[in-house]
Parts: sequence; structure tokens; C-alpha cells
Amino acid sequence: METEKKLAAYDVVWNSPSEDSRGSMPVGNGDITANVWAEADGTVSFYIGKSDTWSEATRLLKVGKVKVQISPNPFADTGKFQQRLLLKDGEIVIRAGEADSPVTMRIWADANHPAIRAEMDGPEKYKVQVTGEVLRKAPRKAGAEREERQKNNWNFYNSPVEEPEESADILMERPDGIGWYHRNETSPYHDILTYQNVGELYRPEQDPYLHRTFGAFIKGEGLTKKDETHLEGEGRGSYRFSVYVHTALTETAKAWEEELEQIMREEEDCLETLRAEHQAWWASFWDRSWIFAEGDEAARTVTRGYLMQRYLQAIQGRGAYPIKFNGGSLTVDYRGENPDHRDWGAPYWFQNTRLLYWNMLAAGDFDMMRPFFSMYRNALELQKQITGKYYGHEGAFFPETTNIFGGYTLLDFYWGDMTPHEGTEPRNRYVRYYWQGALELSAMMLEYYEYTGEEEFLRETAVPFAEQILLFYDRHFPRDGKGQLRITPTHSLETYWDDVCNPSEQLAGLRAVLKRLLGLKETQITPEQRARWERFYGEIPELPVGTDENGAYLEVAEAYGSHRYNNENPELYAVFPYKLCGVGKEYTELAKGAWDRRKSTFNYCWSQNGIHAAYLGLAEEAKDAVISHFSNQAQDARFPAFWDKGNDWLPDLDNGGSAMSALQAMLVQCEGEDIKTLPAWPKEWSVDCRLHVTGQRTVRIRYQAGSEKGE
Repeated sequence: METEKKLAAYDVVWNSPSEDSRGSMPVGNGDITANVWAEADGTVSFYIGKSDTWSEATRLLKVGKVKVQISPNPFADTGKFQQRLLLKDGEIVIRAGEADSPVTMRIWADANHPAIRAEMDGPEKYKVQVTGEVLRKAPRKAGAEREERQKNNWNFYNSPVEEPEESADILMERPDGIGWYHRNETSPYHDILTYQNVGELYRPEQDPYLHRTFGAFIKGEGLTKKDETHLEGEGRGSYRFSVYVHTALTETAKAWEEELEQIMREEEDCLETLRAEHQAWWASFWDRSWIFAEGDEAARTVTRGYLMQRYLQAIQGRGAYPIKFNGGSLTVDYRGENPDHRDWGAPYWFQNTRLLYWNMLAAGDFDMMRPFFSMYRNALELQKQITGKYYGHEGAFFPETTNIFGGYTLLDFYWGDMTPHEGTEPRNRYVRYYWQGALELSAMMLEYYEYTGEEEFLRETAVPFAEQILLFYDRHFPRDGKGQLRITPTHSLETYWDDVCNPSEQLAGLRAVLKRLLGLKETQITPEQRARWERFYGEIPELPVGTDENGAYLEVAEAYGSHRYNNENPELYAVFPYKLCGVGKEYTELAKGAWDRRKSTFNYCWSQNGIHAAYLGLAEEAKDAVISHFSNQAQDARFPAFWDKGNDWLPDLDNGGSAMSALQAMLVQCEGEDIKTLPAWPKEWSVDCRLHVTGQRTVRIRYQAGSEKGE
């Protein structure tokens, strides 16, 4: 691997044990994750996370906890301790003792199998005890754990539906190891639809919660079962064990156990072979693309942040559901909460989630984008039916905050007003008319096709999805006296609610999506679709423009009130995500005028200032933004890429996702055959990068600080 030596310089190395889970270090296989930490008393622990462990209260839960006690304690002399995350192999290695005879523990989540592997070796015989800890020993309601319950469970607080009780985890009875599972015997799916006045759309076979079962089973070499939660090993110099993790919707718990048994039975390869295949996956991953900036400590901070964020996305990005922006599957005992807690709860906020996915295009991490696309594509039919029921016309809209199956959350629909809600609009004003996310997702899907050339994806996902979103806009909004679309009532993101008409970000989104669709070949769309889209494109107004004593600039909307309810710059969406403006493009000077007048200037959490600056060729502003984002480590966390919660929860993954996109755009901007390199790169930083561009191509750039141009 060409980058192996450079990558090794960014391994995370700790020379002392941690105090608790806030000092955890993550590994994962794209679906299953482990937060691993060692303590001075000789224990190594890890929480297990997964992408699809949705409870009967709609929350994404931890699978459980594993604790390994080593005796005699190898960490007693903490001066001879090291814990290292080897990025190139996606594994954690813990060593303690003398350099020539250490006790070593290697932990990795198998990139090709649903298991976490642990290997322990020492120069002398020692004892271990492996404990499987269930996290829900009794039934509970999440809302009882926190005063601000709406943040923990966004569906049921301040709604007419009583919060469902999450059941206790169940221990398995097997002689060859220890295991447990959580099983949903109830589901709120029907109630969520009913209380949004679409109960007739309920189909039991589409219920994503009922009978969902998830759990883990631990067995290994040199370990015997002591009781239902403990394995023990005595008098050996090495131990091996695997934690098999499985989720399924099954009619019975026994059926789930049989599936788990089949998974374990099918694993025939020896551990050395499994490890070699695992390492090969990671080598291939790191060889897809890279960015290594050099020049000063800030350049190192940015490089480390980019590599770490991409790593965090890789260990969570290949599961059944998209990565949760508010902690992913890596939540811990943070600020007194248990590891199942996260602010903003179980739903997906599109505005936050998408920042984890735009950067995957240039990184070439296309396999990790599919769960994001699939969740929304799978919900499309229900959203079409909801649109028909609410508004009596064709097309589909998607709320800004949505459940894993679609629809509004109950908290948004009722917003504390428990009186009967016969209408179609949620009472939460933040999201009442906030529908632009589906336009952005349509643009992302079409751009994904431009990068990958996947015809089946274009045919089965991108075009059908975009078509329904455009139909919604076409049918839902009237035209003015000149035949031009008049988008009102609406929002401009969450920031402007009052008297908004023709907001810039939605006009830009419609133009960008229609432009891409109309650029498809005759064989890829029907004549009827082309004619309809050409007609609709002609009805989209120009982007609104304002003027003042300093000149012209892109405006927020054709009309809008003065009060700001959130902290966003919607007038710059024409720059990103819709890319109508940029270096050498139309509207760019108007966009720079909007940049100079922008109201939101912060550079952390979900801010896009760095991305906008990069696409406008503002190198210093973009540089300052990515440094800020990639310096934003949480004070409560030891791992350098567990970004501060900001407005979200720890780790705040959209903080790093936004910065990744900004850094990529500083290096490469591409549209069709037009590839611009180093459009916003600081001259004082050297760089070596490989990034993906459209047409299934990659670009390699080597630039030496002070040079006029790179190669």
C-alpha cells in the first residue's frame, strides 16, 4: 500500500490506561463497532454497537458490554503500557510489561464477518475472565432517565402516545459460551401512523420494530463457561475469543438463535486467514483515496482529522441503516448518561446526516453511501401514499426529521399539544414546511451515478426517487401570472419561517436536479419524462438577488421575514450542495457577495462555511474552517476524533463530515470533464492526495509548498 508509512504516523497511541468509557478507542467492521478501553486494574472493556439495533421505543441501542479481567494485572506498572490504534489494519493492540516479553491483546471487528475478535498472548501463563454484561437488566422507559426527555426519545415525549417500555435483555442458555439478546415483542409503528392520520396505510409486514431481535454470543479457545455471564481461562499463555453479533426480524427468539448458530457454524477459516482477509479489506480501503497535508502543526491536525473522520465513517458505514450523526453507534457513558442515550434521539435529521455522505464521493467510499440511499428509497412508497392522503396530489415529500420507515416523528407532529390533530402539518414550526432535503438527496444520488456509472442504481433508485420529489414540487405549488413557480408557504431551512416565498436553496435544488436529469441519455429516460422536466425547468424562477450600497448578492429568498430561528446560510446552498456557483461558474460573484454578508460564521458542528469558502476559491477562509473543525475534540473524550457535541451529541460526526468535504473541495472541484485542481489550497501547505472525480476516474495531486502549481 503506497500510503502505509504515512498512515502509520497518524496511529493513535496512548501510553497509560483510561479511567472509563470516555477514554475508549473505536474499532468496527462497517456495521458492528466496539468502544475499547483498558483500566489500570487489569481490565479491558468494550461496548458493542450496531447499525440496526432499534428498540420497541424506536431508539438505537447498544448490544451490550464485554469485560476482560487479566490476572495477574499486567497494567500495574502503567509506565510500561501502550494502547495503539493501527489505522492500516483497523485494529487495536494493547501491550503491557517489558518490551521483550509483553502481554499483548489485539482487538478487531472482522471486516468480512459479523464478529469482534480478541487475541491475547503473554510470555507466561495467566488467567482471564470474560464477562458478558447485559445493559438492560429490567424493563425501562428511556424518558424516565432524563429531564429533557424529548432529546432522548423524539417520538413519544409531548405526544399523545405513551412511551413504550423497552424490555429487559435475555440471557441465552448454551453450554459452549455466553450470550444474550434483546427482542421487541411490541411495536409503536401502527400508533405512529395512526396518530398522524394515516393509520390506514399500516401494513404489518412492513413493521420495522416488531420482533426485531439483536444480541451477541461469546465463545473461544482456552475458555470454559463458569455461569451464564462468565467465561474463564486458567493457566494458558494465549487465549482467543470471538463475539458474534446478529440482528434479525424473526417470528420467534428461537429462530433468531438458529440464525446466529448458522453464522457461527459457517465460519470455517482459521483465525490467521480471517485476520489476513480483514487486513486486506483495510489495505484496499486506504488505497482508494487519501489526503496528506504537510507544512506546520495545523496541517498535521487537519490531516489527522481527515483520516480519523474517514475511519469513523468506515467502521460504521456498511450496516443496514445510515450512520447516526449524533453519536453513531459509538455513544458511551457521557455526561452522566448511560451509553444508550443520545440527544435528538432515534430519528434521522437529514440536514445533519447528509454531511457524513457528501464526502464519500471524492473519497471513493461508494459502498458506504448505499445504506443512506436505501433507507430513503425504501420509504418512498409510503411517502407517496402519505402525500396523496395529506395533499391529494402526486409525488412525495420527506420531512427533515424522519423515522427509519418515513413519516414524521410524533413529537414533531404534536409538539406538546395533545389535542386531536386532524390536519396534515406538524405543529413543530421548525420542520413544518421543511422539505428541501429530498431535493438535496436527489442531487446526491444523481452525482453518485456520475461518479460510479452504475446504471442499475440510476434506473432503480436515482431517477424514480428524483421523479417523485419533482412531482411533489410541480403539483404542490402554484404559478404566478408569468407561469413561474411560486414556492409558498414554505421554509428556508430551519432559519426562516415567516412569509417565505421562493427560497434560494429550493430554487437552486430544483435547477440542479433538473439539469442533471436532462443531461441523461435518451436511452436512460423516456420522452415523456424529458418533456415534463423541460417544461418544469422553464418554470423555475431565477435565483433571488439583492443589492445594497456594496453591490449585488444572492438573497435568502424572493421574500422572507426578518426573524432568524436557527443559524444557517441558505443563500449559499447554490454553492453547496447544489454547485451552481463555484470557481469559474455562473453566479459566483453574486455568491461571494452572499458570503460577505452571511449571518452564520461559526466553524464547528454542522456549519458549512468551510465548504462554501472552498467552492468559492477562498483558500484562507477554507483553511481556517477546516482547522477549527478538526481541532474540535470533545473535552470529555480521549479519542482525538470524538468531536465535541456542539448542537448534537458525542461524537458529533457531522462536524468531521463537513470538514472532510471542505478539505476535498480545496483540492479538487469537478463537473463533467472540467476538473480544477488546487482551487482553494493554501500555498504554505504541501500535499499528496488521490481523490475520485466523475466518470469513474481518480486525480492524483502532489504539491510542494511555494510552488506555482502541483503535478
